[in-house]
Amino acid sequence: MPSSDATSRAAASGTRRRVFTPREANLALPLVRRIVADVVEQYRELLALAQQYERQPSPELKDEIHTIDDRLRDLIEEIGDIGVQLKDLEVGLVDFPARANGHDILLCWKLGEPAVAFWHDCNAGFAGRQSIPEHFAASERSA
Repeated sequence: MPSSDATSRAAASGTRRRVFTPREANLALPLVRRIVADVVEQYRELLALAQQYERQPSPELKDEIHTIDDRLRDLIEEIGDIGVQLKDLEVGLVDFPARANGHDILLCWKLGEPAVAFWHDCNAGFAGRQSIPEHFAASERSA
């Protein structure tokens, strides 16, 4: 019985339109990393409680599920307020909107990675991840 509210909220996160440079994304990463770690932890706990609830429903479990779902929604909103798009609650995948050569792109980071070092086309998704070219990162440093 995990609420799909948190999952659908994740898809809508990042509605505040901010454009990041690789440098700005990496500067935001300490805060983003802490929030995303909390999201992943809370999501895992929500799934475990939902499985337990399916086996043995109780009002206490239901209340606990709602409490965690509320926490998740707050965390997802916090990520969105930064301007980052939460893509996967289970693995902690986020995108930072960016521009390169006049095109919208997404700088991509996953929990556990040391830095924002990948990008992909807006339509390519995680499978289209590529390393951020040095010239893109260098041009942002000199701007």
